Amino acid sequence: MSSNARFALAFLLFAPPLAAQLESPPVQLWNEGSPELLSSLQADAHFGWALAAGDFDCDGFDDLAVGVPDDDDQLGAVADVGYVMVLYGGEAGLSAAGHQLWDQQSLAAAEEEAGDRFGEALATGDFDGDGCADLAIGISSEDIGTVTNAGAIQILYGSPSGLTATGNTFFRQGAGGISANPEPYDYFGQSLAAGDFDADGFDDLAIGAPGEDIEAATVDGAGAVHVLFGSAASGLTGTGDLVLFRGNGLPGAPEEDELLGFSLAAGNFNYLFSGDELAVGAVFSAASGSAPDGGRVLVLSNLAGAILAAEYTQDSAGVPGVAEGSDAFGWALAAGDFDGNGVDELAVGVPNEDDEGAGELQVGCVNVLDFDGGPHQLWLQEDLNPEHTEEYDRFGSMLATGDFDADGADDLVIGVSQEDLGPLVDAGLVHVVHGEPVTGLSAARDQIWLQALDPSEQDDGFGFGLAAGRFSGHSGMDLAIGAPYDALAGFAEAGAVNVFHSAALLRDGFESGDAARWSSVEP
Repeated sequence: MSSNARFALAFLLFAPPLAAQLESPPVQLWNEGSPELLSSLQADAHFGWALAAGDFDCDGFDDLAVGVPDDDDQLGAVADVGYVMVLYGGEAGLSAAGHQLWDQQSLAAAEEEAGDRFGEALATGDFDGDGCADLAIGISSEDIGTVTNAGAIQILYGSPSGLTATGNTFFRQGAGGISANPEPYDYFGQSLAAGDFDADGFDDLAIGAPGEDIEAATVDGAGAVHVLFGSAASGLTGTGDLVLFRGNGLPGAPEEDELLGFSLAAGNFNYLFSGDELAVGAVFSAASGSAPDGGRVLVLSNLAGAILAAEYTQDSAGVPGVAEGSDAFGWALAAGDFDGNGVDELAVGVPNEDDEGAGELQVGCVNVLDFDGGPHQLWLQEDLNPEHTEEYDRFGSMLATGDFDADGADDLVIGVSQEDLGPLVDAGLVHVVHGEPVTGLSAARDQIWLQALDPSEQDDGFGFGLAAGRFSGHSGMDLAIGAPYDALAGFAEAGAVNVFHSAALLRDGFESGDAARWSSVEP
């Protein structure tokens, strides 16, 4: 498919149906040089590396946190310290008004150091139950004393005036009641997921430490997951925290360099448990003797009690595909109720999947696991016309979910940040596969999105970051897409974020200029 054809496709969108999913206009483009922002363009900052949506100011509109992990501080004297920008939503979408910039200097954190990469991972949840979303920030390259890249996280709490430094908390291993000790290259905080894992009404936080060594088993790089529990009194605390690894709370024995905790996702996979389940990716776990580094996913329920765990690989019964060496099953995870029946499915990215028939490496695929009796699914780019599977696309390396057409069924967003657009290597694109009530995911209304206001260029990495939220006054969700390697105004790899807005026509009353459309169709 030619580059020009791709651009035409991105804006025409196959003549959208009445419930119009995502629409091209209006599109918002954000970067460090956007008007009225307290920031300026910087090369290699990677604006949009991580994204997370949540209603931090309790006004009914979601807000967007943008990780900028490689921004330099002090006029470039301290490299790659990073920060997080927060843009607040409203009726017309995200706005520069009242935006915030957060870094380690503004918070009760460890000393800012080169290479910390503050904002590398983000997650939102209501950890103190006050109705305002709170923000968890991963700093997985944080040094703890002389311990290199041990990792840490920072928690900011929401309020009616937005995120506030009041009560902000810095967590690391070996302090504040958190189990284990910091060790070199643990990368505590590389992945984050929020959910109510103990069913007490307060969100909790799962924290991946994929580089964790399991000394008792003499296994390096096996990985671990910490869980901090929320409460009304003080939000997240280290009290009663869990540290989970294979052989300790999780089935099986730890394997060298399996990187358990590389990816995390929370969802309601078990209708018998009123809280959330936690999905954990061990991306280079041996799926079988013939599939070293094939990857596996563990699904954990009832984290505050007798933990129930199920394991999945591409060799599991009913899971389409065949586990192969280095597939990286579980590289990305996202939960969504694609058939609208109240039980979530789990999308599992397998970006290193090869197409042996065509002799192409790392084309990628996405498995969708169903937990209430439906069949598991396998999705390839080949299923999403007019796209085709190509070598090194790594389809499924980033995933997100959201109900963009307000039909009661979640839709699946698949990032393909290494997609070539004609001669534009690694420009990237994003697929949206829509869920349908009862029947689930279908390719019938697949959408393909490219950079909108800033044309696609080589190495943009569009689709590297994804977040769905109601940033504007629509009934459907909106979609933020990060292109952290986008070059802007001569600043290489400055990064940008595109925000595409929902257009749930005939569902909440659609206005365009002075015109309005009305229907007797009920939502």
